[in-house]
Amino acid sequence: MRFVAGFLVGFVLAFGWGSARADVPMACGERKQVAQTLKSDHAEEPIAMGLANNGTVIEVFASETGSFTIMMTRTDGLSCLVAAGDMWEVLSQLTAGAEI
Repeated sequence: MRFVAGFLVGFVLAFGWGSARADVPMACGERKQVAQTLKSDHAEEPIAMGLANNGTVIEVFASETGSFTIMMTRTDGLSCLVAAGDMWEVLSQLTAGAEI
């Protein structure tokens, strides 16, 4: 779980929230509604979450088939999808110095 939180923080630091192209709108809405859509349309459930340094909540939703979505929720309650893909895997905790 700590690895996932570290990955998410690294993702945010590397790519930032403002890095999306201006001509491509982000999918945003009320958290409850966005989470329900991920569940009903993609069978994705929340599997990890963390609090970013800027106060946003970062969540990973994933399905048993490997699809995943990363969602961030701002302090004002607006939730936006920031990444999605396939082949999500949960890694067992790595020992210090182990390579991925």
